[in-house]
Amino acid sequence: MSPLPPQPTPPILSPDLHRIVPVACVILIAAIYCYWLITNEEPPRSTLPAPQLSLNLNRATERELLLLPQIGTSTAKSIILDRQKNGDFDNLDSLTRIRGIGEKTVKTIAPYCFVDSTDKRTRKQTNE
Repeated sequence: MSPLPPQPTPPILSPDLHRIVPVACVILIAAIYCYWLITNEEPPRSTLPAPQLSLNLNRATERELLLLPQIGTSTAKSIILDRQKNGDFDNLDSLTRIRGIGEKTVKTIAPYCFVDSTDKRTRKQTNE
């Protein structure tokens, strides 16, 4: 006696449902996206966590500058070269003199850094 050939398994969904389910999924995803667009509001500033990073741009190393958002290796090197060539930055807006850094980047990194041109070496020389 020979074994019976395997029977094909019946489809889980009927052919009509094979067409309806993908359309229903697309509609559901679109509805969720629209709901998110309508209700997505930025939380009040007081509830946002405070940045944990605070760099002095006039003393930061290349490695430290890389921790800032939107600052890559070439930009970090440009910041250091500009600082060596033109001296310390007077304020954060002075960063815009560096190619690749605009007002938007300055606004993005502002919570994470500051500009302070006082240096321990300078203070010792003035005190002597």
